[in-house]
Amino acid sequence: MQDNRLETFPLVDENGVVIGSATRGECHDGSKLLHPVVHLHVFNSKGELYLQKRPAWKDIQPGKWDTAVGGHIDYGETPEEALTREVREELGITAFVPERLGMYVFESQREKELVYVHRTVYDGPVCPSEELGGGRFWSVQEIRETIGKGVLTPNFENEFQRFFPKTQRYFITLSYDGTRYHGWQIQPNGESVQERLQQALSTLLRESVAVTGAGRTDAGVHARMMVAHFDYRCGVIDCEQLAYKLNRLLPYDIAIQKIEPVEDEMHARFSAVSRTYHYYIHTVKEPFLRAYSCELHYPLDFDRMNEAAQTLLEYEDFGAFCKSGADVKTTLCRVTAARWHQTSPDSWYFEITANRFLRNMVRAVVGTLVDVGRGRLSVEEFRQVIEGRRRTEAGESMPGHALFLEKVEY
Repeated sequence: MQDNRLETFPLVDENGVVIGSATRGECHDGSKLLHPVVHLHVFNSKGELYLQKRPAWKDIQPGKWDTAVGGHIDYGETPEEALTREVREELGITAFVPERLGMYVFESQREKELVYVHRTVYDGPVCPSEELGGGRFWSVQEIRETIGKGVLTPNFENEFQRFFPKTQRYFITLSYDGTRYHGWQIQPNGESVQERLQQALSTLLRESVAVTGAGRTDAGVHARMMVAHFDYRCGVIDCEQLAYKLNRLLPYDIAIQKIEPVEDEMHARFSAVSRTYHYYIHTVKEPFLRAYSCELHYPLDFDRMNEAAQTLLEYEDFGAFCKSGADVKTTLCRVTAARWHQTSPDSWYFEITANRFLRNMVRAVVGTLVDVGRGRLSVEEFRQVIEGRRRTEAGESMPGHALFLEKVEY
């Protein structure tokens, strides 16, 4: 197998303006004709970077590890069109959101390229083309330790050090009223807390900033404590001043409590050892509670509900309370606390702590415990629901407006 040396590429100036055309063979014969290419750096949510291994038949840097996606822009193609095509052809990825980092001129003994550099965060399946020599995710530390050892292409090493210099990681502790938002995570058709925070940080730091949260709260769910992290590579941040400016810039329903530097290996999601949620209910009509508590109009046996809640600590598989069709690798969680607390004659909240939670898990647990409290399920039947691991056997999912992410611990 070999590249088509007669394939036609555009020739460009250093601003990307097309000024002519030439064949692949002419561009790679040492003529130094400047031609455009696209690169995509594919990160996963753990911060690892996917690299492809160049096949042995390539005429340039065979057998070395290289940028996840790299390809020439065909004559008549835009950089965006070329990127979409190359990502589909090389990795089988069709749904991704690229962010352009910049462009630069790369020159070797054989060619001269105008490189359009992009990155994306992607956790889906990667299906490398048979034309590649394989691929895998690398930790950033592993990449740094491998640079200069002849394993990586010089082009990748240069680009990695140019666009991903050593960074400082920061934790942000914040709270928010989720009423107006479609949850924490960025959504294609709705406003999210993550999106507003990223926009504000990017504005103040004058560069594109990606934020990773400790978890994903659903639409309408609130957080008294959410932790998120971001990386910054352009010097030291005055954390107190940045928190002050963020609070001035963010809307009224998102508040920053503190920002602090942390070690590189700290991760807002994966370093957390526990999360605690509260779900609030009341049993009388109360206009000042209705926005943040679920109003129920039937008697509940809270002693029986607490007895059932304690059985949660005996199990690890909570598939019965996972939203149907949720994309999860495991339904295992370790619940360490689960109890109803009374705050007035007519109001209670359910507190549950675990190392992790499944999509919609807390609201489904509460809905099933309410069935126990109403006498629809016995404690033994509640246990059978857990052991059955079928969402259809559990209770209804309670409304999101009464749920709060209360605490995240590291």
